[in-house]
Amino acid sequence: MDNNITVPQTAEKQDMLSEDYNNWRKEIISLIEQSKLKAILGVNAELLALYWKIGSDIYYRNENKQAGFDKKPACF
Repeated sequence: MDNNITVPQTAEKQDMLSEDYNNWRKEIISLIEQSKLKAILGVNAELLALYWKIGSDIYYRNENKQAGFDKKPACF
């Protein structure tokens, strides 16, 4: 009995599978890159909002102390 079992595959079928696999792989890589970009943009937006709030607080505290007030305007 022969222990070497081979499954015949045509070169065309192997090429098709390789192309499908490569396309799928490229799609996965693209999805990962898109998600990374969304995460970076989201973090940047959050940091910008944080810095804006900190700057606003510093500005109003400084202005209010000079004017003799201790509270920020209600709109902030």
